Amino acid sequence: MKKIGTIVFFATIIILACTVSNYAFTGPQRDQISTQRAKTEVAQLRILDDPKIDNRIAELQRRIDVGSQRGQLTSDEVNRLQTQLNGIKERVAKYRRDGFLTGDERVKLNERLTILEERVRDERSDDEIARRDAFNRRSDELQRRIDAGVRAGQLTQDEAQHLQAALNRIKDRDTRYRADGLLSNEEKTALNQMLSSLDERIRYERNDTDVVHREAFERRISEIKRKIETGMRAGQLNIDETCRLNAILIRIKERDAQYRSDGVLTRGERIRLNQMLAHLEERIYDEKWDADINNPIFR
Repeated sequence: MKKIGTIVFFATIIILACTVSNYAFTGPQRDQISTQRAKTEVAQLRILDDPKIDNRIAELQRRIDVGSQRGQLTSDEVNRLQTQLNGIKERVAKYRRDGFLTGDERVKLNERLTILEERVRDERSDDEIARRDAFNRRSDELQRRIDAGVRAGQLTQDEAQHLQAALNRIKDRDTRYRADGLLSNEEKTALNQMLSSLDERIRYERNDTDVVHREAFERRISEIKRKIETGMRAGQLNIDETCRLNAILIRIKERDAQYRSDGVLTRGERIRLNQMLAHLEERIYDEKWDADINNPIFR
């Protein structure tokens, strides 16, 4: 009986020793496995969270700042782009409240980032400030040429007023186009076409020697009036003839005013006026030297 008790005692000791030994070796392994599993889960979450989004946001911020510093972006453009980027940042923070980004959330964010990247590239590459300076230089040059044309007598007062009004309309159109902070390619093209058209018009008006023609026209009018008055005093023209000739002269002056009402006297209109004046001069000659009984030559 005593022998059996001894055997049981030693068996118990052995079992306890094995149990303690097994725990001593498996415990650290279990901790290591748990740690490794935790690291794997964190890595999986990081993959789902897509850190590339943070990198894209940081790069966009850098490009906006550099564009502003180099003058490639106006203040309005910077404000608009920064507002859009801040909106994306807020959306990222909202999506990450549960600890990670889902696949659908990553797709939406990447789409927004791509659109904003293209917008930043377009805004920086369109060189808006250079275009602004170019428009100002062209409009200032047109203004200088109008003023110089007036001083040199190459433009009449009416021509100068019409040209100035056209330039003011172009400036007003430019202001309206830029009211939304963005000048589209179509708007840029329209402004350039308007400036080119006015450029050609100023060149034509300054080189058409309209002042010379104006002076010649006024001299012919004065000479015709003198001939009519002289013929009437000399008895070469009776009352009816004088009235008819003066009526023709008035119609010519009215036609001249009509032609010049748009600020431009074309070559065809100038030829027509000269023809009308020549016809009136011939008419005066015929009326003065006809067989009218009041004509001294027939007395």
